[in-house]
Amino acid sequence: ALDPRLAGTPLIFRNASTEGETILAYDAVLYLKGIAEVMAGVKHRFVRAEFDIFSGTDSGPFVQDSAGIERPDILRDVRTDRSAAYVQAVTSPLPRTDLTVGLRYDRYGFTGEEFVSPRAALRYRLRDNLNLSASAGLFAQQPAMIYLNGHPANRNLLPIQAAHYIAGIAWYPAPDLKLSLEGYVKRYSNYPVSAEFPQLSLANDGDSYTISGRLIPLVSEGEGYARGVEFFVQRKLSNHLYGQISYTYSRARHAALDGVERPGSFDIPHVFYAIGGWRFDEQWEFSAKFSFASGRPRTPMKMPESAEQNRFVLDIARINTLRMPDYQRLDIRIDNRQHFSGWNLVSYIEVQNVSDRDNVFMYVWNEKTRSEQVVNQIGLFFLGGFKIEF
Repeated sequence: ALDPRLAGTPLIFRNASTEGETILAYDAVLYLKGIAEVMAGVKHRFVRAEFDIFSGTDSGPFVQDSAGIERPDILRDVRTDRSAAYVQAVTSPLPRTDLTVGLRYDRYGFTGEEFVSPRAALRYRLRDNLNLSASAGLFAQQPAMIYLNGHPANRNLLPIQAAHYIAGIAWYPAPDLKLSLEGYVKRYSNYPVSAEFPQLSLANDGDSYTISGRLIPLVSEGEGYARGVEFFVQRKLSNHLYGQISYTYSRARHAALDGVERPGSFDIPHVFYAIGGWRFDEQWEFSAKFSFASGRPRTPMKMPESAEQNRFVLDIARINTLRMPDYQRLDIRIDNRQHFSGWNLVSYIEVQNVSDRDNVFMYVWNEKTRSEQVVNQIGLFFLGGFKIEF
């Protein structure tokens, strides 16, 4: 129900929509002794969606003119389906070699599009404790139903396509220790991009958390890539100690209709995390987790237009040219496990964001101060709980 305090004020945007799926799936495994292990399966999704959206005059962050753009309202009851089938075989064609090959078929009932995606992976045991690996494959994903129905022109959007290429090496210097180095390249095509704002790709607006101002005409003409390298160390529980350390360097770029490559919304060059713990005995355990990430890209406001119109007016010529501050967080936790006849009681106390660091969540427009305002994530936080295991 509409808040009584808003009575008499003009309606700007309303979304009262639901989406749901019912899934039928079947998987089977066939063992061909000495030859291969074959897996196959089928999946059918019954998709239902009810869209009741009042768009009115779009004065979203990409619209530069204070008059806005009139958008069609959406009142649709959608009943459609999606189907998929796959087959995969694992074999050892040569000594010390494992080969996995597969094929997947997808059909999207709403658009009538079909896609066949081959995939393959190869692992070679250079030594008993040293493995080389490589894999490649095609993947497809239909744009979200809300975008397919967000504008009449979007009905013909194609499935987003991605080609993945991965290579790596894994070393096991001890039974409880693993070190690995892996590099990857992903290339995207048929990405939905704006037909009105040639600088805008959905890949460069992926963390907006809202559809308001984003139900716009789209075409499947965007391209992009992501590439990176990851170093990973894992120690399994041994002598009371366990842990994991990971560092990733990556870059992501996407181009809209203007062909200019811009940082994707999740272009985060440096990501580091460390997780570790000490199990004192059968009852007590201490653990900690530290995370660091480069700041995510963001688009600057256009001034003085934002102040004059008292709303976010993004400078779409400079999409994702700024960055949020870096992210850091340390959590610590203590667990206690009590054993009883036939069941266990596990209780814990946890302190999140021990340093009480102000990590930026998002930026919003403050209509009272007519300025941009920072919204931070949660600061220092204490919590505890318990669970019962049978």
